[in-house]
Amino acid sequence: MSKKILIIGASGFVGSYLFNALNINSTYEIIGTFKKNKRKGLIKFDYSLEENFKLIDEIKPDIIIWAAGEKNLKKTEVKISKTLDKSFTPLKTLINQDLSKNNSKIIFLSSDYVFDGDKGDYTIYDKTIPKSFYGISKFKSEKYIINNHSNYNIIRAGAIIGEKSVFINWLIQSLNDNSKLDLYDNLFSPTPIINLLNCIEDIIQEKHNEKII
Repeated sequence: MSKKILIIGASGFVGSYLFNALNINSTYEIIGTFKKNKRKGLIKFDYSLEENFKLIDEIKPDIIIWAAGEKNLKKTEVKISKTLDKSFTPLKTLINQDLSKNNSKIIFLSSDYVFDGDKGDYTIYDKTIPKSFYGISKFKSEKYIINNHSNYNIIRAGAIIGEKSVFINWLIQSLNDNSKLDLYDNLFSPTPIINLLNCIEDIIQEKHNEKII
């Protein structure tokens, strides 16, 4: 049975990858949106304006993948209210509208920034104590989904990398420029974007029982 899947934020690195990869499967009807970065085949959707959410009811998707939001920490860490306005408030609007009309499955791309980063080796059972504004916005979004929408999956993927990701682009450019590389003295576990895709396909095909992954 064909499933209609709406990817909000399909012009970004993660969203565009999912849009292209999921379109290969003929049993899916994939619809993607952009806010500022216009891309061929995508629908313009400015999720900062509440009145624009009528688009969701017009499409009536079976599944909504929320891949939108500011991910540049230099921008998210300036002011908490601005970060919440751009990341949490639109997600809250989506939940409120979809719950009353469509009850679509929501796949929310969260982050390991919901943890404090002190101990590492986190599981979904560890306490969430975000320290950054970005982490707080993801934490609040998670809580709102959990408390107000039963049909959801939350994916806490960290440092998603792949061809054309911010990290890979920076690394290649730095090497090409013979630049000095300032790396890290701590440890982190990046997520290959193909792993994220496989996880989402498992959710779409109802192979995942866990609400938080």
